Amino acid sequence: MHFRVGESHLGCAYFLFFPCQKTPSPKGTIRFSETTLQQIRQATQQKGFASTAAMIRHAVDQELSSGDDVEQRIAATLDRIQGDLSRIERAQQTLFAFVDTLAKTLLT
Repeated sequence: MHFRVGESHLGCAYFLFFPCQKTPSPKGTIRFSETTLQQIRQATQQKGFASTAAMIRHAVDQELSSGDDVEQRIAATLDRIQGDLSRIERAQQTLFAFVDTLAKTLLT
């Protein structure tokens, strides 16, 4: 932060706070093969991004935000499988009872 000391018309000192220039984001390095880099450049132009970095940031943000959807889909799939297993268990119990009754009927 930058400070500027001044003096008011009454002779009192005052401070003005000026925020610094926007601090640069931490930088990281990602290495791509030449073919991948060419594909990224083409996609950047096709999708209208200002730069390849902007497109990569957008893609990473999309991937990170879609992680919750994957968890929800997995949970829904597990719930569906649990319901299917319950139905199969009831069908198996019904079949066992039928076979047991049939065997008792035939043997008596």
